[in-house]
Amino acid sequence: MIRIHPGYPSPQEEQRMLKNLSVQAAAPQLSPVLDGKQLLALRDEVDAVRIHDVLLDYALQVVGRTRAHERIQLGVSPRGALAWIRCAKAMAAIQGRDYVLPDDLKACAQPVLAHRLILGGLSLGSDRQAEAVLAQILEEIPVPVEKFQG
Repeated sequence: MIRIHPGYPSPQEEQRMLKNLSVQAAAPQLSPVLDGKQLLALRDEVDAVRIHDVLLDYALQVVGRTRAHERIQLGVSPRGALAWIRCAKAMAAIQGRDYVLPDDLKACAQPVLAHRLILGGLSLGSDRQAEAVLAQILEEIPVPVEKFQG
């Protein structure tokens, strides 16, 4: 659903990883943090988060702009738009809210949408350029500033 850039470990951390390389280290003992029932309950909680139509319209404007932008060969698909809304709902739920704020959409935009863009021409294949184009689109389209609770 999202793409993140975790970066590289420090030289010390990487050296420790290389020193500890073994079959046993490659398969550590893990214990579950959730069972299936808890996971389904969390999914239902996220599904119950509300998003105002004004925010859906904003999301559709951003997605539509990716499909019409001169530097973008292939914009965000409907599946990508759904992923963006789901991520924003999850962000709201993590924050303890049952409604999405514009900030939730903004926070999820780059990790959910940028890697879905295919740039044309000389821009082909550059993740950073796709992020820059998306940032430009997000700057151009005004964020709704209404009240979204209740």
